[in-house]
Amino acid sequence: MIKLSVSVCMKDGRAGSFGSRGTECTISEIEIDLGLLAKPEQVAATIRQWYDLTELAAQERLDKLNAKAAAATNGAAAHPTAHVPAPVQAPRNTPAAAAPVNGFAAQPEDDLADEDDDPPASGGQLLGWARKQEADMKGWLIGYGQRRKFAPRIIDWNQNQINEAYAAARKALAAAR
Repeated sequence: MIKLSVSVCMKDGRAGSFGSRGTECTISEIEIDLGLLAKPEQVAATIRQWYDLTELAAQERLDKLNAKAAAATNGAAAHPTAHVPAPVQAPRNTPAAAAPVNGFAAQPEDDLADEDDDPPASGGQLLGWARKQEADMKGWLIGYGQRRKFAPRIIDWNQNQINEAYAAARKALAAAR
């Protein structure tokens, strides 16, 4: 068996505002049968299906956040978001598709803080954010990067790594509260 994790993070910029709304959906530990490796096109199709499923869940959550914000501003129209893909069914060729993974169904994660909070755009901004936190988040981020085998210096991380580490750090801070 091969274990796969699929994560989709979406943001919706808002005109006339300095912030954005965002959400993330992660499915962890999807098991793929090694027998499928002989058919790379089938493995790729299975992985694409899982990404489509997580993208759909994240898009639905983002649409819900936008609708909630529109209702809060006296019925103003929510800002349009990307096209919502047609619903996809979870792949049926893995044991993980039949039941929730580790007892948890794929659910989009709620935005952990204010709607106007943007993830850092660079490793330097991530370090600046870490310094402003009550806990030693710089040390936590360094350890997280080492465990995930990111570049040794936070300032050398790519945007996906920055987004992933930021989301995980915020989740850890929320759990500590």
